Amino acid sequence: MKEAFSCPAQLYERLVNLMEALGDRICCAGGVGGSAGLPPTSREIAVNQRYQQELTKADRHVRTFTDHDVAAFNATLKAAHLPAGVVP
Repeated sequence: MKEAFSCPAQLYERLVNLMEALGDRICCAGGVGGSAGLPPTSREIAVNQRYQQELTKADRHVRTFTDHDVAAFNATLKAAHLPAGVVP
């Protein structure tokens, strides 16, 4: 499980390869990206909505950082006659 946190892309790739190898034995539609044949449960929908909210909040923080904080940092450097720390 440590691998999931240290290199999630590699873990994801391994899981995709496993799904491809098992093919029709895993899901009705077969192959990667197919449907499980069942609609999402109310819990799955709730989790998805929560993740969407968290991603929206994280995106807002990143935009604030890049649009406001980086600009303020660069302005402080400019006032001190130093080159920009982060080029937008």
